Amino acid sequence: MSILSDIGVDPSIFAKKAIISFTTNKRNYTAHNNEKKMIYEYHKLDEHASFLDQKCVDYALYVEGDNLLYLIELKGSDLNHAYEQVLETFKMLQRDIKLKRGDARGRIVIGKVKRPALKSPEIKRLIKECKTEKLDVLCQTQQIIEDI
Repeated sequence: MSILSDIGVDPSIFAKKAIISFTTNKRNYTAHNNEKKMIYEYHKLDEHASFLDQKCVDYALYVEGDNLLYLIELKGSDLNHAYEQVLETFKMLQRDIKLKRGDARGRIVIGKVKRPALKSPEIKRLIKECKTEKLDVLCQTQQIIEDI
């Protein structure tokens, strides 16, 4: 069963794929599913009626069996906005589908980021809030490749 079905969001793809990849404007997230677990891919979440009028990630990936939801944002250079989108999506899913702390991971692939932005009080606050929510967020430039 799709983790987001309670809010009317059906997966774009569900299969036991070995490689899952999302790409936007030369930014790429790739997950290697070596154990061929059932994967549910959600594309263009920000365009879905359940997420209108709020900050939301572009993509999500649910790993059945591990019960892990990856919230994926591919962003140009606005790191603050990317963190806000991941955090707001997580909070909305906590409220609407009872997603538990520790059951989600945030992934941000950013085109470029200015060094001062990494040290800004706003970014520090957002990172701290993610940690408080037990939301593990990985942020890298251009691409993330990981095993799931």
